Amino acid sequence: MQNWNDVLDSLNPAQRKAVESPEGHLLIHAGAGTGKTRTLAARTLFLQFEMGIPSGAILALSFSRAARQQLLDRLSSLGWEAGGGSPVQVLTFHGLAWRVVRMATDYGETWLRPNFEIVSSGRGGISPLFDQYSDEFVKAALGTAFRLNGIRWRGYAGRDILERFEQFDHADFRLVEDWRSFPELSVPIWAKGIDMLRQGHPEFVQALVSPEELKTERLITILGNHSVRIQVSTRELRVVWQRYNQILKRRNMIDYPGLVAEAVRILRKPDSLTAHRLREGLRFVMVDEYQDTSRAQEAMLFQLAGSDVNLNVVGDARQAIYTFNGSDVSNILEFPLRAALTGKRVLDPVHLEWNYRSAESILCVANRIAKKLEVPKEHRGSIKGELQQAPVQTSGETVLWRQSGLDVRRVYAPRIDLAADFVATEIERLIKEERVHPGHISVLVRKDSEYSPQASFVIKELERRGIPLHERDKTPESKRVLATKAMTLCQQHFNSTLEELIDGIICGGFAEELEDEAERNALAELLRESLQSGAVQAWEALETLQDVLEEDGFEKTADTGGVSVRTVHSAKGLEFRIVFLMYLGSRTFPHGIRHDPAEERRLFYVGITRAIERLYLLGTPGPHHADFFGESTGERVHHVDWTVPGGREVFSGSELSAEYKKKVSQVKQRQSEEEERKRKLLAQLLGSLD
Repeated sequence: MQNWNDVLDSLNPAQRKAVESPEGHLLIHAGAGTGKTRTLAARTLFLQFEMGIPSGAILALSFSRAARQQLLDRLSSLGWEAGGGSPVQVLTFHGLAWRVVRMATDYGETWLRPNFEIVSSGRGGISPLFDQYSDEFVKAALGTAFRLNGIRWRGYAGRDILERFEQFDHADFRLVEDWRSFPELSVPIWAKGIDMLRQGHPEFVQALVSPEELKTERLITILGNHSVRIQVSTRELRVVWQRYNQILKRRNMIDYPGLVAEAVRILRKPDSLTAHRLREGLRFVMVDEYQDTSRAQEAMLFQLAGSDVNLNVVGDARQAIYTFNGSDVSNILEFPLRAALTGKRVLDPVHLEWNYRSAESILCVANRIAKKLEVPKEHRGSIKGELQQAPVQTSGETVLWRQSGLDVRRVYAPRIDLAADFVATEIERLIKEERVHPGHISVLVRKDSEYSPQASFVIKELERRGIPLHERDKTPESKRVLATKAMTLCQQHFNSTLEELIDGIICGGFAEELEDEAERNALAELLRESLQSGAVQAWEALETLQDVLEEDGFEKTADTGGVSVRTVHSAKGLEFRIVFLMYLGSRTFPHGIRHDPAEERRLFYVGITRAIERLYLLGTPGPHHADFFGESTGERVHHVDWTVPGGREVFSGSELSAEYKKKVSQVKQRQSEEEERKRKLLAQLLGSLD
């Protein structure tokens, strides 16, 4: 076991403490770049080597398919390094929910029938069934109310509804108090509301699994696009949800939020045969990126664990950036308290703070931003200390980058086009003068849309100068088609092993389903991915194949042939030698009129901590809301003025000069006056429509 001892010796004290923890519920709070995936993989091997836990008694869960693959890769490489260890099954939360519901169809514990279909999300994350049956929902919930108000439902087509909703959502809601004046907007608002209730609405103690749980009549807040808050009646939501469930049942379908909700409902049942079968032999569940889980996913996890299974979760509350998609940061902050309710032993949290990724100047800025994150007093024990640069233990290119000693550069660019000009000019210099590989550079933007085209400005300028770009392709449609065929094949040969199925494909079996040799090879490779994920039987592969269909698509690779331009959200889990982060300013970053300040600051923190050697922060002081541009100033920050193309260096240091502060004040004043002018103009336009 010398190899395994070498692995243990390579861990720092905090990592080793987490890996060698005894049996019980455990929270590992791992800061950015602190080696959380390696720690989780080492913990999994420790359970096998030192505690004698069979690999089949360990289940690992991840937030996304990309994170699942990263964990699988690390488990494989660490197992090879340690000279042993068996693979454990790794699923996404939706993969686990699919397993629960599919198994429940065998026992008659769900309203779904075998071979049920998953409804993929449509535009705006809304189920296409809401478009298809829009008239039916409106008539059921609002027919009487609208007749009383003298408003006639006009029967908009689904596409028109979504287009009107997206356009309307960009209006200033402070000037539009009654959204019911636009009845065509009701359907997508209800759809978002039902999703929020099933994932975990902040006004309810727990996620709801059925419309019958909406017992009291009241108004609740629904979060629309761009953080717009809309008051909706629970009576309407209950009626629409009931009608939606009737449609799903009739068509033997379920959507992704409903899949998790149904899994929770099944596992909650007393004496559930499904729950008993899933828990049989299960000793540990390891969860990665726990800060990104929703209340519904947390409920499914705890229901699965019951009072016997140990939960070991890893995450960072400072990197919780998916609340718009249902995640709840309280899951990780309150994990020790909620885990104690199971009656099983809860271990003291372990905090990983040694950062193996970033230069000291970058960590200095990251810690400065982290201090401004508001954490309730009762949860401060869940987040301790600051990120510290880890001692050098190895040699290599990345280690040299971390020791560069370069300051962070904060670039004042009063317009996005000027920011794009600076980015392109500096990247051109880095490539030509310093011989930096384009694939080591990334430009991270807060938003890239028709209304906030931050990436588009940069891409256009980089293309104009002939700088190579890394194109992020979505998962090819051919792979989705292949995954659908693989699922059909696995359902038809339900009790076969995956190895039997793969051998049959390669040897020319299934002639009717597969006629093309290239397709056979691709299908066999796809099933091998499921085999590597821990699936053995054909039915087990259905869960990982479903993840392929669910995949949001953008490949998660950092080192490529060209400069990467992507959103901060899509860069989660990645690292780059050089990062340009933009565009800091009011309504751009933090984004939106009514944004969540804590969420936006966590996203800013995530963007900062993607950088290894150099970090550039671009933008302008924000006259409204949080001023991320101003917050980033301080020790180890170098200031650059880029008010005209070509720009000029200002000075190094932690304090701004009186002249510079005066200029910032003037910019804020001009921005305030311009926004007030636009607000008055919008009020006049809306008034003319009355």
